[in-house]
Amino acid sequence: MNARHLAALLLLALTFPPAQQAPPADRDGTALAALHERLFARPFYAVARVTRLDAEASPADSMVLRMHYRGPGHVLVQLEGAPPKEARVALLFEGRLHLYFPDADLVMDLPTGMGSERLFGLDITMQDLLALGGDPELFHVRDEGPETVAGRDARRLVLTPRRPQDSFDDEITLWLSDPEGTPVRMRAVAAGGRSVRTIDFETGDDRIARALALPSRWTCRTEGRRPSASRAEFLLFEPTEGMNPRRFTPAALRRWR
Repeated sequence: MNARHLAALLLLALTFPPAQQAPPADRDGTALAALHERLFARPFYAVARVTRLDAEASPADSMVLRMHYRGPGHVLVQLEGAPPKEARVALLFEGRLHLYFPDADLVMDLPTGMGSERLFGLDITMQDLLALGGDPELFHVRDEGPETVAGRDARRLVLTPRRPQDSFDDEITLWLSDPEGTPVRMRAVAAGGRSVRTIDFETGDDRIARALALPSRWTCRTEGRRPSASRAEFLLFEPTEGMNPRRFTPAALRRWR
């Protein structure tokens, strides 16, 4: 599997439409709620370099991912360097996922359940980023207490989707550093307890990490019969205001070639 799916990583900003009445937050989800507030409190623009790490990778496989987060359920991601005939733009808008294939001038409208599928051939999904936010409308959260992971003190949180039909993952385990509350590792588990994806988080560039409110280097591994790995290194993160909202709609998708 090639590196083109890491954009899902950023698309993660509220893939699903908001419920008319938000369910009560789990008591165990306090740390995740704080992380969600830091990450998704305002519109932002982020840039990351995405590189494949598997044996077949080469420097030519490195791509640039650009993410425009406009608000809950409203995100646009561009991927520069994707092979021809592949989707290069993805948009979350009003609870739907739209993919644009410039070479074929094709726009696809996909169901919300695709949030658990890898996009652009990378090793992260929208569901992973949603889990980082720990939105109470999407997940039940269970705090399983302290644990040492990657040599760091952490708390182990287990997230299960409130609506199983919206996810191919049975549960996601997230380790948050204690007491800072930043991600250390994430693991997604599919039906039957099979581990399918792991993400390790490293601080990387301190300046970017502080602005992003998350570690800036993400190493992502997909397990199974065709294992693969890729890394996202964030280069830029800045708040954005005042951009024309009509540019971030399905009708304007073809302008993002």
